[in-house]
Amino acid sequence: FGPFLKGSSESCDSGREGKLLLTAVKKLTRSLSSCRLLKKLDLSRVQMTDSLIPQVCEMIDSLQHLEELQLSWNYLSKDGLMGLYHCLLQRTTKLKFLDVHLNKGSKDKAVVKLLEATSNYVQSDS
Repeated sequence: FGPFLKGSSESCDSGREGKLLLTAVKKLTRSLSSCRLLKKLDLSRVQMTDSLIPQVCEMIDSLQHLEELQLSWNYLSKDGLMGLYHCLLQRTTKLKFLDVHLNKGSKDKAVVKLLEATSNYVQSDS
């Protein structure tokens, strides 16, 4: 949905664009929470930052059938990925696949090692 939110540089500065994107991703995660039978979810390249992890975790809690989660090409730091780890740790079943590569924190071997405890396979940069 990125191209639909982008806007021209003449009509929208980067601060406003960032807020618009943040709002859109929050609405998306809220909407996806009601898709309880969802098994695969790709939130790659949505410019996700650590500030969205609470909403993502809330969504993940409601998606008990979720098996694959792709969060690559975002801006999640080590702290954001740790928040994701704590959220995934609460699940009764492991994810089959978690993709966090090309995020700011995905090179941190300690964080990736923790994430591996929540998923059968983790794709990262470490």
